[in-house]
Amino acid sequence: MTSLKPDRSRFGYIGDPGAAIAHEGNEHAHMVPLVGEQATTDLTGIIIDGQSAGDAANPARLFELLASGLTVAVAYPTPEILENLRSITGRAPATPVPLVSYSRLPQSNPAAYHMMVIGEGQQSQTLLSALASAEDPPPSTETRSIPISWNAVFASLKKTASPNVAAISQEAAGAAPRFAAFETGAQFLPPQGAVFGTRQSTHQVDAEFAGVWCDRLCQERGNPKQKIAAQFVNDFYVYWVDGGASPYYQVIAKQTTSINPTVSGWTDRKTLTWQGRSKGYFMYEAHSQWSLRAGRNATVTAYQPQSNATGSKQFQLQVPMMIGTSQSGGHISTPWTADSGQLTDNFPGWGLRDQSDLSQGQVYWRFHQVDGWNSIEKPREHFINWWGSMYYDKDSDHKDSVIDSFPDQSLSTLNFQVMCAWRIDCPEVTKSSDGRFHPPELRVIFSGFNSADVAQVHNKDGCSDGGGHHHIGWTWAWWPWDEVLQLEDIVRNT
Repeated sequence: MTSLKPDRSRFGYIGDPGAAIAHEGNEHAHMVPLVGEQATTDLTGIIIDGQSAGDAANPARLFELLASGLTVAVAYPTPEILENLRSITGRAPATPVPLVSYSRLPQSNPAAYHMMVIGEGQQSQTLLSALASAEDPPPSTETRSIPISWNAVFASLKKTASPNVAAISQEAAGAAPRFAAFETGAQFLPPQGAVFGTRQSTHQVDAEFAGVWCDRLCQERGNPKQKIAAQFVNDFYVYWVDGGASPYYQVIAKQTTSINPTVSGWTDRKTLTWQGRSKGYFMYEAHSQWSLRAGRNATVTAYQPQSNATGSKQFQLQVPMMIGTSQSGGHISTPWTADSGQLTDNFPGWGLRDQSDLSQGQVYWRFHQVDGWNSIEKPREHFINWWGSMYYDKDSDHKDSVIDSFPDQSLSTLNFQVMCAWRIDCPEVTKSSDGRFHPPELRVIFSGFNSADVAQVHNKDGCSDGGGHHHIGWTWAWWPWDEVLQLEDIVRNT
């Protein structure tokens, strides 16, 4: 069993060798000064002191370092460095932070990057508030006194710690991100000495759909297909909670999801059709469902977002636990709360339904179109309900043309994060001769699915069936997944 502890790996360093950041880093790892165009071979990652690096952190050098495949962390970055990073990766923190790190996704072309922001936890926020109220010196000159969690720094610099990143798939210089960036901090990293580990998996999927069988426009165009694509990143934070009388595993699962319903199609909107007589496919629902098979008592201790919402949803996941930490040769019970910080899912013109059933051990989020046609209140199966929402009076005497008022969200990438926390009891574990509870072997399976529902609508003129009909045709992409975790290996080997 291992715990978080000082790291003696080799990390490249750019900045003043006499700076405090260099001395602090050397207490935890071996900091190797990089001078000029010095090679970066045999290094685990790169640390840049944003306050003293000067011209050594110029755009060309930053680009070269990021292209090397190593994770690059910048402590106390200046606005100029943040702007340079934004120009290269497409993303940077909007406000000053103690540390930001980037790593290039393997085999990404054009280049895409992970971004992680460190120092947004409760401790740093408290210190920032205290500094802001101080009269001398001003906060802008004292931000360097905010302590950086070196466990978080070196976790972010190791490729095995990629689950700790805060944003995914940012395109290279100047290009718009294909998937969303969520700037969460390192609040899920426990105190030093805790028994803890992480895992991450990324699922990239797509699907193609032909038009509704009787759609006249699709027939005239040779029955083309519309492509949709999605990415799901599942992060798992595993804690062995042994600071109390009854030890257990706590697992926090976080999913970052992006679904693009219009990757390719016939029209300029990348749909099959988009005229008055036929429109589609547009996305009108998206789903994320989670459950856990552990072979023993496992309960959902928290999940977010909760409850229904329209347009956007703010949320915060907090999971308190009594962590056992190794300090000065002893084992100390330490109260600590894993805290996601304040997050927001935005889905303009759409809504969120929380359909979780905790009695069945199921967490379930359903995102759906609201503006124009509310797919939940006016189900697709009931013509008499949705008919009035889908057409308007083109000739004033009868409903004819398909509406124009579909929300942009139904034709563009939907981005969201969801989180759930599970407690898995281990009553068979007793204290060993050293007076500690040791994590038992335990294999668990997280199961779930993501899906996207799309629809195409046409009027009588757009229908080739008999004399023509007002039809709504729908289909969906369903992407199931299983995540098998060997918990004791995760907390021992991370």
